[in-house]
Amino acid sequence: MKLKNILLPVPLILLAFLSSCGTKVQPGDNETPPQATYVGREACKDCHRLQYEQFTGSDHDMAMDVATDETVLGDFNDVVFEHLGVKSRFYKKDGTFYVNTEGPDGALCL
Repeated sequence: MKLKNILLPVPLILLAFLSSCGTKVQPGDNETPPQATYVGREACKDCHRLQYEQFTGSDHDMAMDVATDETVLGDFNDVVFEHLGVKSRFYKKDGTFYVNTEGPDGALCL
């Protein structure tokens, strides 16, 4: 009777093993899994309309914009700003926006 109880799960384990022998990519296989790519916000809006509408034009949306003279609101005319004792320098060089902030030693990182 005890042997019957032990052998009962064997067919189930064998069935589970055989069902896992499909076309799945296993670790060590030479197949390269597909790489994720950005498909753009338009691909999401049909299923996530509310989130799309709330995000579009929000501060978070605009924060992801390319930094240009039209999109940057801060003063980057070689301005030093201090907050909570930490100094940061905002400036532009060759049309690109930069911020240098004090390092652990108190010196502006360059």
